[in-house]
Amino acid sequence: MKPRAFVLMPFAEEFDDIYAYLIHNPLSEAGYDVRRADDILHQQNILKNIIESLINSELIMADLSTANPNVYYELGLAHAYKKNVILLAQDIKEVPFDLRSYNIFTYSTYFAQMDKARQVIQKLIEKVQTGGMKFGTPITDFGVPTSPLYTDDAQSPVAISGEQDERGLLDYQVEIVDGMETIRRVITELKEDLLDPLTLQLQSSTERLRGPEKESPKKQRKIMRSLAIELDKHTSWLQKSNNEYRQALENVGQSLDAILSGEFKSVAPENKAKLDEFVQVLGDTEGVMREMHTSSSDLVSNMDALPRIEKEFDRSNRLMSIELKTFINNVEQTESVMARARNAATRLLGDNV
Repeated sequence: MKPRAFVLMPFAEEFDDIYAYLIHNPLSEAGYDVRRADDILHQQNILKNIIESLINSELIMADLSTANPNVYYELGLAHAYKKNVILLAQDIKEVPFDLRSYNIFTYSTYFAQMDKARQVIQKLIEKVQTGGMKFGTPITDFGVPTSPLYTDDAQSPVAISGEQDERGLLDYQVEIVDGMETIRRVITELKEDLLDPLTLQLQSSTERLRGPEKESPKKQRKIMRSLAIELDKHTSWLQKSNNEYRQALENVGQSLDAILSGEFKSVAPENKAKLDEFVQVLGDTEGVMREMHTSSSDLVSNMDALPRIEKEFDRSNRLMSIELKTFINNVEQTESVMARARNAATRLLGDNV
């Protein structure tokens, strides 16, 4: 019998293609029997059938785009039943701050990005099936440890595969520190190697176009095409940096999920120094993040406000804007992850941090 996957997402025509291409097909190809909530809308007791579908599914995938209240209600039920839930959203800003720290994968509906999003979702599903993905929820973070409402032997991929994570508390602490240091390095490089040079290039090109000795249209187009080439180089670099950032953020989130799972009740005295180091890294990273969030948001606003100028530049400008928005999404999610990390540190140290 195939394992079941239940999908929570808004009921709207604009989501039908997203469901088919990004969610249903990858799950089906991975061997799941896939159902969506609207598949049972014709039945009499809808809520009863939704709850039964949640209970009987080994994996839940929830798209939080548009902040749909039905999706959030069903997500709350899934968390209460301690189900494994993969979270998706088109824009991290649509997700409440307290939920952003739970490894939400953000995707773009821009056609050039859809294949990339599908590949990421396929990898997430593979990690679930091999037991390589940990799931944290507000229940595991703040709830009193209790027996699950329903026990389903098929729910644990680790139980199926026989694999067991042998990492200890100190290992997870080190991974969080390493992840945060990677994020800080990427942010610093982004400012020095991209934002500052790109801002200067845009200003220089604007001055040449608007200068007292105004260039001919042909020369103006040459200027914009040269700028487009530079934009493409920056976009390629930013895409790689975003991938590195996202991987580091995912590692931090997975380590937090492990620490807050209830397995670790306290910190040995010899490990408290490493936890204090982790808290210091958080503080050092926060200031850099706030500055970068402001400067990158300002740059995106200016780029999006540009009129159509020249086709090659317009395309390059649009692709750069998409990657910058991905970076901003990463930063905003990191802010929530850091708040959750502080809670983890407070819980383990047993006093205020």
